[in-house]
Amino acid sequence: MGSGQCPEPVYIFMISLKGLRKKAWDLQSIYVRRFAKGICFTCDIKKDWLRECDAGHYLHGDALDFELEKNIRCQCKRCNNHLSGNSGIFLSRLIKQIGYDPTDELLEKKHKIRKFTREELEGLVETYKRKITDLA
Repeated sequence: MGSGQCPEPVYIFMISLKGLRKKAWDLQSIYVRRFAKGICFTCDIKKDWLRECDAGHYLHGDALDFELEKNIRCQCKRCNNHLSGNSGIFLSRLIKQIGYDPTDELLEKKHKIRKFTREELEGLVETYKRKITDLA
């Protein structure tokens, strides 16, 4: 997936749940970074979306890994890794974007364990493949 394009077809029924979750995350990450065109959510600096950006979280947790609309945004590696997500700015901008109630929902979900089914993960893989293709 180095090129940022949808990877070659993979027979997802042969992948472990852990592998399927990683595949769904990788595709979501590509989508988030490409959709934002490499513009960091927390510092507004445009970077190479493929090499210099991450799909950053406001909050981490099993239940929040695929909360794209509420929790995940494109971040440059500096903000995401070296500034620990630049969380103060991330939260401030997230509240401006989606409001207080959705951010409160994230806090409620943070410590919950979420086990995704094979069907859910396969659905996420297909959804993000389609979204990436639609960006092209």
